[in-house]
This record gives sequence, C-alpha cells and structure tokens, in this order.
Amino acid sequence: MIDFSIRNADGAPSGLYMSLLPGVYRKHESCGGMIVVGEGAFGFLEPSIAKVSAEYSRPYSHWGVTALRREEWALVLVEWGALETSLTGGASDRVAGLRFITRDLENEFLQEADLNYIRLADFIREISLWLLTTLENHDVVSVLGI
Repeated sequence: MIDFSIRNADGAPSGLYMSLLPGVYRKHESCGGMIVVGEGAFGFLEPSIAKVSAEYSRPYSHWGVTALRREEWALVLVEWGALETSLTGGASDRVAGLRFITRDLENEFLQEADLNYIRLADFIREISLWLLTTLENHDVVSVLGI
C-alpha cells in the first residue's frame, strides 16, 4: 500500500522519505516544524515543483536540498490544485496526469486505482494546507530529498 501519510519529523520512521522544512535548511540548526512524506507519494507532486523551480528541475534534486520561495510555492499550489481536481473529477484519463517513480509503484497504484485517486487527492489537500499555513510565517520552504 502506498504511504500517503504526512508525519511530523519527530519520531518519523527512517527510510525513503522526503521532507518539507519551514525556512532554509541549515545543516547544524534545528529542523522544527519539518514534515516527512513517503517518496512514492511525494513523487506524484515532484513534477509540479520541477516545472516551477529551475533549481528543483536540475539533475539529482530528488536527493538534494532545494529552497523554494513563497512565490514559487504559490505556482506549485495552483498545479497541485489542478491535479487534485482531475483526480476527484472522475475523468477517464486521470492516470495520464500522474508520474510514477517506478513501474512497481504504478502497478500498486492501479491495483486499487479508485481508492488511490481518493487517497492521493486527500494527500494533496493535506500537504497544500500545511504549506499554505507554513507560508503565512515563512518566505521559504525547503525540500529535503532522500
């Protein structure tokens, strides 16, 4: 089952997770307020980030650290909103707008496609709300790769 959960960084499991951190990542400073999400779930959101951020579209950004400004996140949120709408609209071509990071993930998603469309849409709404709330007090939110 694809992990669409969003966790606080405190006590988060180790493994293939992506993180979102309020502010700019500084190696030896606190990462308060950071959330972590599964790599598979985050993979659905990455194309929108790469489309908006030249920094994130560079090779290997999935494994690095990228700080995005509030203005960039605003554009990402528009993209995510459109994706969420396409998932809940019941269109027959919903899967065409998705990027799967592995063939196994695609197979797993499609085995329970109707449920996973709903779960992914809920995930997008939840992470978008976290981001909107976070951007009220921060000019930058950083993506920390695996």
